[in-house]
Amino acid sequence: MPHSATALRLDRKLKLPVNEQKSQVAKISEVTFLGFCFRGTKLRGTDAARDDFKHRIRQLTAGNSGDTCGPKVRNLLALGTYKRQAILTAISSKSDWRLSKTLATHSGMTNDGLKQQGLISFRDLWIKAQSYV
Repeated sequence: MPHSATALRLDRKLKLPVNEQKSQVAKISEVTFLGFCFRGTKLRGTDAARDDFKHRIRQLTAGNSGDTCGPKVRNLLALGTYKRQAILTAISSKSDWRLSKTLATHSGMTNDGLKQQGLISFRDLWIKAQSYV
């Protein structure tokens, strides 16, 4: 049975059960949810979410460090990037994080492609949570 007044009201009045081990009442600036948090009026990714994203980008764009630029080109082509863009990106001396912001990566990593890999869209979750749909 819920203990807090808020949980009790949600349970009795709205028929919404509250898992008290997972739930909390806190300032919005102190809460993280699905790798995101609010800082002032802006929605930001947490450090852990950013590190996971960087790691994923490195997996998709990087080959072996001592190897030729072939693996990067193959990975970008597999994502659907145009050959010219894939080659120009692969021979770049920029870091993987900088390369994640290039046309080749953006054209290859579409929302549909990320969804097919099992990644969720925070925007879609937010719209669903706000009952816009």
